[in-house]
Amino acid sequence: MRIDHFHHHVEARCEVMRRLDALDSNLTSFKETIMAAIDDELAAIKGSLDTIQTGVTALLAKIAAMPTAGLTPEQQTALDSINAEAKAIATAATTP
Repeated sequence: MRIDHFHHHVEARCEVMRRLDALDSNLTSFKETIMAAIDDELAAIKGSLDTIQTGVTALLAKIAAMPTAGLTPEQQTALDSINAEAKAIATAATTP
């Protein structure tokens, strides 16, 4: 075996390993960046869901406190529909 051929082979192997290490480092950095972005997005979504839940809870309380005596059938149907929709939103906002 010629020494210059062996030397070239070792240099090539070292270069491959150096590049693999760089790729691994870049992948780790990319993973950390993506995970931070996902965490930020999840926090924003949770904040939005909390806001929705608060609003829906207030709406349901107002509906429950509303006097229903004297409502026309159409008004009662509309109120029932709003109530059902608000409950569905409240369930969806709290269901993982």
